[in-house]
Amino acid sequence: MKQLLRLAYILCFLFLQTQLSANTVIIKGTVTDSANRPVANRTVKIYSTDSSNGGCILSHTVVTNPNGYYKDTLRCNGDIRKLVIMVENCNGNKITYEVAVGLNSLIEKNFIICAPQTTTVYCKAAFSYVSLATGVKLNAAGSATVSGDSIISRTWTFGDSSAPLTGNRVDPTHAYNKPGIYKVCLTIKTKRGCESTYCQTVVYTPASNDCRVEAIFSAEKLATKKFRFNSAQSNTLAGDSIFQRIWKFGDGSSLDGNQVNPLKEYKDTGVYTVCLIIKTVKGCEKQYCFTLKVKDTVPGTDPNAANCKAQFSFTKQGTTVKFSSFNSYAPVGDSIISRTWIWGDTTAQLTGNRFDPSHQYAKAGKYTVCLYIKTKKGCENRICVELKVEDTATASVNCKAYFTYSIKDSTVRFNSEGSKATSDKDSIISRTWYYSDNNTSVSLGGNVVNPTYEYTKPGTYTVYLLIKTKSGCESKFSLAVVIPAPPVPENCKAFFTYSIKDSTVYFNSEGSKGTSNDDSIISRTWYYSDNNISVSLGGNIITPSYKYTKPGTYMVYLLIKTKKGCENKFSLPVVIPAPPVPVTCKAYFSFLIQDKAVKFNSRESKAAGEKDSIISRTWLFGDSTVPVQGNSIDPIHNYTKAGKYTVTLYIKTKSGCESKYTATITINTVNCPVEVSFTAERISLKKIQFNSSLSKAQAGDSIIQRNWKFGDNTILSGNETKPVKEFSLLGIYNTCLQVRTLNGCEAQVCKQIVVQDTINTPQSSVDYIKIISINPNPVVTRMMTTIYSRNSNVEAEISVFDIYGTRKLTIKKLLLQGNNMIEIGCESLYHGPYFLKVTTRNGRDSKAFYKL
Repeated sequence: MKQLLRLAYILCFLFLQTQLSANTVIIKGTVTDSANRPVANRTVKIYSTDSSNGGCILSHTVVTNPNGYYKDTLRCNGDIRKLVIMVENCNGNKITYEVAVGLNSLIEKNFIICAPQTTTVYCKAAFSYVSLATGVKLNAAGSATVSGDSIISRTWTFGDSSAPLTGNRVDPTHAYNKPGIYKVCLTIKTKRGCESTYCQTVVYTPASNDCRVEAIFSAEKLATKKFRFNSAQSNTLAGDSIFQRIWKFGDGSSLDGNQVNPLKEYKDTGVYTVCLIIKTVKGCEKQYCFTLKVKDTVPGTDPNAANCKAQFSFTKQGTTVKFSSFNSYAPVGDSIISRTWIWGDTTAQLTGNRFDPSHQYAKAGKYTVCLYIKTKKGCENRICVELKVEDTATASVNCKAYFTYSIKDSTVRFNSEGSKATSDKDSIISRTWYYSDNNTSVSLGGNVVNPTYEYTKPGTYTVYLLIKTKSGCESKFSLAVVIPAPPVPENCKAFFTYSIKDSTVYFNSEGSKGTSNDDSIISRTWYYSDNNISVSLGGNIITPSYKYTKPGTYMVYLLIKTKKGCENKFSLPVVIPAPPVPVTCKAYFSFLIQDKAVKFNSRESKAAGEKDSIISRTWLFGDSTVPVQGNSIDPIHNYTKAGKYTVTLYIKTKSGCESKYTATITINTVNCPVEVSFTAERISLKKIQFNSSLSKAQAGDSIIQRNWKFGDNTILSGNETKPVKEFSLLGIYNTCLQVRTLNGCEAQVCKQIVVQDTINTPQSSVDYIKIISINPNPVVTRMMTTIYSRNSNVEAEISVFDIYGTRKLTIKKLLLQGNNMIEIGCESLYHGPYFLKVTTRNGRDSKAFYKL
């Protein structure tokens, strides 16, 4: 007996294990790309597909973690037998596995998606240099390649008359014949075929070269993080001049060119090392740096502001000297209220607050000029400078560089005949031209009076001319050369727009143009195609019309001829839409049975369009009571005894449309109430997720049975709270839920479920997704589309298709409830007709537009 009991216990335990494994399933796996790299945040969808004989209908979604791993657990009162596991690839296609559930109830499925990006061959040429007594030593160690590649060739050009250096020299030294500025370029080639060129200006300054430059600059705080720098006091020897200032602001940004007093606004506070690098025409180079503190203070609030400082510059014209104290400054929040000038001769000092006075000296000589400043807060400072004044009669006459230019197409011819030497006995022995073109600097030496240069593209370019004379005088002159954009060729142009009313198209060619204002269009020929028939219309009709026989897309051509003999052709596709499906009214009601009282609801009845409305509802309850007339939306009717009753609703709308709807209800004899309700959510084109969790019985009672009648002759029995139903065809289904409680109470509720493709069916007031408008249409570069969503936080895929069904671009957006305005770029589309399509789990819609 004990043996039999033990055997029965074991068999029972095995049966329970089998049942547990069938009711609980664990699904796990990884999602990686084809390079075996994990794909994080990828959505994995899991469905059960067998609902026959007590099988479960489930739908789960899980997201991969940073390691590309996912895991989910399915539980159900019935059996879980077959599953579908799906992941979307990077191109939008779905990868699907169908699996059967085994006894161990553990399923592992790994996905490989998204091919890795092809590695681009990359290399970069770079070099540094040092000026030596014998030449310039270059170093290309900073050149770079990708891993696994190597440089097999380095070619150097040194910017003088020497031949290029080929081979693979990393750090050559090049000897220049004379000091100066040279453009050096390095071109590298790698084993994988990558090429890169890097050029920079190299200054050759041997120790014996007689040149000197002094880099000086100051900083003035204008706002919390905004400063003005000034390098006007920087100077060099006579006969030399500064042609380049490079500012490095210490925050990773720099400024090239020759700006004397640039503005700089820092993003963050901190301590920055600001440097100024100066280069001269003779090849001198000097760098000066100082530390700048940027604090969260505005001018006037910094208690540790620097002291005031007097500074001035001057220009001489004979014995008249023009002074400027622009560089003098006060502490932050302070201002200069007094400037006193002492000229160094017998004349009286100048008081007040003159910013830029002039002074006439009686004779040539050396004078010590002093400037005293005083600020509003009492700061005082002075500066004295020794000034040498020369008489006009004895002052040397300087040489002068000068040129003009003329442009033909993109070629500029320069003329420097206006340049002058110091005197008739002097002569210009050297002219050096400096051009810049598309970020490339080019120099031309020798003594060419009127050179030419062809620019590669339109723009504004600064050209410099440096002259040297026999007596040793040097002068520099610069001019901005404007290369205009090539004129748009004037030609005639055919053009038309169109509008559609019913199937008639109205064309308008007023936008067509002749070659000029004195030219006119003398002929317009229209070519239509309709149902494989070609039609042409001659003459000179500006706004013709044409009635098409059936919907479709038709190409229309316009050929124009002008008085001057110009001809031009323009074409445009014309889309004739299908006639709208007639909209009719429709009566419908749902109901809720509570004991013998039935509450009806006809809110889902529809009028014959947005401009129509229901003005009359007549209810016949199927018993001996009189019909209820008027416009009652949700009446309550009490039946006196149990039985089955046929209830009919008649509606009439403002436009005269009439409709009726009939349903059979059952009144039970048991007097025990139960509330029954359900919702329906569309999760794919034909798949609906139902939810009856809000249904409930009275205290002490419970629902033991739910019978779903989906309206397509299929029934789901049992007690499934949230079934998923996939309909085989699109359409409108009357779905009913009938519940029964432990105490024998029964109740039923019915709803109308719409399963339709919104692309092929007319939109209505209950559409989940609708494209309201596309503006502008036709579109040139970008368009704004207004998309209506009935639900909030809906993920939408917005795509553009051409007329052959090929997807051209796709974006994803999260839609809020109501109208959503979304901008779409169409620059990459060719001219022609397209369709904009919006797809969500609740529905989809599409609309045609045209790209000019």
